[in-house]
Amino acid sequence: MNTKTAAACAALLLAVGGCASHWTAPEVDGVVYDQRTGRPLAGVEVYRQLGRYQQEGVGSTGLDGRFIIGPDRSLRLMMPFADPHYFGRYLFMKDGYATLSIPFGLNNGSATSSRPPGMGTQRIELEPER
Repeated sequence: MNTKTAAACAALLLAVGGCASHWTAPEVDGVVYDQRTGRPLAGVEVYRQLGRYQQEGVGSTGLDGRFIIGPDRSLRLMMPFADPHYFGRYLFMKDGYATLSIPFGLNNGSATSSRPPGMGTQRIELEPER
């Protein structure tokens, strides 16, 4: 494909589709507890995993076991009438405990909203490893 054809295709895609900012992960907050003792757990690492391989550390719990993770937004080239879906999970990890996974999914309706999507306040209980 020559340069003129590529430029024309790019211009056409932008004209009919365009770039749009979409929410790709919701906000989540809460407290992490030790499942056995019921006490809050400090130092639990929280990771956000989008897709199969993209994983990033996004926070950790404080001394009182509390955490808050903001939503994620990205700029994507979108086609009209497309229905993007974003699926992922929040992972809670601490040495000596089993990893806990909380899945999430967003569709086009919440993704295009100007208000960030949220999962609400969560009570997380990590099970000690044996």
